[in-house]
Amino acid sequence: MSSRLGIAGIVLLAAFGLAGCGGGGGSTAETPPPVEMPTPYQAALAAIMAAETPEAAQAAYDEVKENVTAAQGEMLQMAVDDRTAALNMMARADDQKMALADAAGMIDTSDLMTAEDIAAAQAAIAMLEAALAAAEDVSDADKAMYMSQLASANTAVETAQADLGLRNDRASQMMALSSASEALTTALDAISGTPTEAQISMAEAALATLNTAIEGAENLSEAEKADANLAAARAQGRIGGARETLMAQNDAAAEEQRKADEAAAAAAAVTAAKLYAAVSPASGDGSTETADARFADITPVSGNDPTPFISVNYGGPLETAGQANSATLNLDKDTPVADHRGWKGNRYVEKDADGNVVTEAYVYSDEMPTQGAKFNSGTGDGNVGFELVDGAVTLTTGLNTAARIASPRFTHTAGTHTFELPEDNPGGETMLNFAGSYYGVAGTYTCTPATGACSVVRGANGGYTFGNPAAWAFKPTDPDARVTESADTLYAVYGWWLRKPAGNGAWTASAFDDYYGTPVEITGLDELNGSATYTGGAAGKYALSSSTGGTNEAGHFTARATLEADFDTDMITGTVDNFMGVGGAKNWSVELMKSAIGATGLIRQSDDDNSDLAADPGAKTKWTIGDNAAAASGRWRGNLREVDTDSGVPKVVTGDFYTEFGNSGKMVGGFGAKTE
Repeated sequence: MSSRLGIAGIVLLAAFGLAGCGGGGGSTAETPPPVEMPTPYQAALAAIMAAETPEAAQAAYDEVKENVTAAQGEMLQMAVDDRTAALNMMARADDQKMALADAAGMIDTSDLMTAEDIAAAQAAIAMLEAALAAAEDVSDADKAMYMSQLASANTAVETAQADLGLRNDRASQMMALSSASEALTTALDAISGTPTEAQISMAEAALATLNTAIEGAENLSEAEKADANLAAARAQGRIGGARETLMAQNDAAAEEQRKADEAAAAAAAVTAAKLYAAVSPASGDGSTETADARFADITPVSGNDPTPFISVNYGGPLETAGQANSATLNLDKDTPVADHRGWKGNRYVEKDADGNVVTEAYVYSDEMPTQGAKFNSGTGDGNVGFELVDGAVTLTTGLNTAARIASPRFTHTAGTHTFELPEDNPGGETMLNFAGSYYGVAGTYTCTPATGACSVVRGANGGYTFGNPAAWAFKPTDPDARVTESADTLYAVYGWWLRKPAGNGAWTASAFDDYYGTPVEITGLDELNGSATYTGGAAGKYALSSSTGGTNEAGHFTARATLEADFDTDMITGTVDNFMGVGGAKNWSVELMKSAIGATGLIRQSDDDNSDLAADPGAKTKWTIGDNAAAASGRWRGNLREVDTDSGVPKVVTGDFYTEFGNSGKMVGGFGAKTE
């Protein structure tokens, strides 16, 4: 209680106590003096000290404040304030005690088996801790019981947490063992029949996971881990057996592969030896009828079918007296050949009666068809015009051109194919319809046979014409689409050819260059000055053959060709590199050594324009593999064509070359290049 309240108490005691004290001088038999009544101040002070509410204390003062002196009023107000403070403190203490009791009553540590139970107890403990921290007006003696309860609750929670952690660890470890065991069983079940490396690796990984789970099961007894240990031991045995089976299988497969490799190597050696013997330089001029003739050229079939064919003189003992051994190769539309460095690729073949390819040639050309007029202009192919009627053109005899007719429905073999008409065809009114293209324009072919049949004829070179052209018509999907004009009739070609006769006949392979159509004659190149660089491609056959364990490889190649012409000296050199052959890129190059340029564009060893290879075999070549360059060998030759009217410099060069790499390699190829 405050000092002011003490003062008020002293005043009160003085007011009442002094009145009860005797003077000490009278006898006991004397009549006591009359008791004095308390003054208003004294009565109010006593009422304030006895008040049970702040309001009662204030009311006791208010009742007498008009009847007391100012000093007494000040003392009474101090007494009211002291009594109010004391009453408030007692009320707070009661509230805090109630809060402590309520918080303590929330704590239940009798059953802390789950994380939820522990969390609830911790929340209640936190409430009691907060209530104790807020109990500033409660005595330490009153708080001691709750402090003891709090300590006991914390101990119970800590013990429960430890027990729960142990249970959780055991459950987790049991789960890990169970999961790893199941995964191992699944992996082992997958090993059936002939095991694979992937199956064994999966089982080994599953076993490693189980062993890790066993090592991590620190809170489990050996009895609880017994099943897992047994499963791991059995799995180790099964995996070991599967590994042995796989190793035996691999050994057998390796042996089979070794045998296959040996057989393949032997076959490659045979092929390489045959192609090595077959690869020969081009020789002759198409009229040579000797065993060493190796010559090819390109020739159109006819004016109506400009699809060219390749004529190959393959030499050897004459099969017919007085005639060169030759073969005619037709365009193979079923085997595409990729364009090479701007030159269009095609394959030509000669087949025997059974359809087997006997001779093939890969030919590259700088053929450049130009865009034609709109289909509905009726321009035609430059020789025969046509007129659209109701959006379609009737394919009369003059328009029945094999080079222009194409449809996926026209796929039959050589000869005439007649399409079956519907049985209910009333007088030719029912039409047959075929999607296709004409002059390169997409559309629909229709056949309305008033008389005759709907037939298509396939020529020897693969082109199609109609057996009854008056019955056929073509309607373009887009009449404004542009036709493809007549094929280019003047272009350079180069390539290679290979003949493999049936049975055990000797192979023959060589290369060539030629010009489709009649090139413009070149004169006076010996008077031209300056230089020119030509870039393009090369292609041919090669064979690396060894009987002493060296490389045996044979096939065809593509490469880059670069030539440098010096018209001041009338000399030209070249390089063939960037080879692609069997297995991919080759670190090869072939030097086309310095050769003369004749006045008419012939590239020969001398500059006398002699085209007879017997008299002028051509300049040498040099084949380099990696850093190893062979001695100069073989020869190369060529032709400059298509003079630029402004500069006088030929725009195109083609040729062929033959080279050797010691006694183990032969290569023959053609090349075509243009000015940069």
